[in-house]
Amino acid sequence: MWLEPIEKAVASVSGTPAQLNYGQQGQVGVTVRSENPVSGTVEVLDGDRVVGTATVPENGTATVAIPATALAPGSHELSVRYSGDEANLPAEGTVDVQVAKAVTSVAGDAAQVTFRHDSPIDLTVGSAVPVSGTVELLHGDRLLGTGIVAENGTVTVTIPAKALKPGRYELSVRYGGDELNTPAEGTIDVQVGKAKVVR
Repeated sequence: MWLEPIEKAVASVSGTPAQLNYGQQGQVGVTVRSENPVSGTVEVLDGDRVVGTATVPENGTATVAIPATALAPGSHELSVRYSGDEANLPAEGTVDVQVAKAVTSVAGDAAQVTFRHDSPIDLTVGSAVPVSGTVELLHGDRLLGTGIVAENGTVTVTIPAKALKPGRYELSVRYGGDELNTPAEGTIDVQVGKAKVVR
């Protein structure tokens, strides 16, 4: 018995503009519309590179997971592709995605230093991704020292001898950020002790 072929419906696919943070898994909502129930899959692509895939439920609304570091910070116009199925034709569309830099923090433990000696201060830049750049240590607006941040976020800034008189200080710490990470600010308590008198 011969059966007349089913004519596939013309489908459309679109994405909901999304705001993502670099270093955190995100998601993009995708909608497939057709006069027929839909199935199949949707892909989200950055150029020719697939950054996420999802199965399309019958109502046509899918959520595509985007891995934490799949897209660099900045604006992206991504392609959205619907595979089609036995009742629907394939379709293509686009979606705008904005990726913000990874959120960072900078901190250090309270430290005790000596007035007459150079004093290293250990600090840490916290981020979900590798970091680079520099950290500054300040007393008010006065720069006391600068350190280069290691990829794991550790950095040592040296307070020069006699830069601070004996006493207790709350110093400012500033991380300048880099191409993947936001700048950050914090404070650290430092106690400067008097130099010991050698008799």
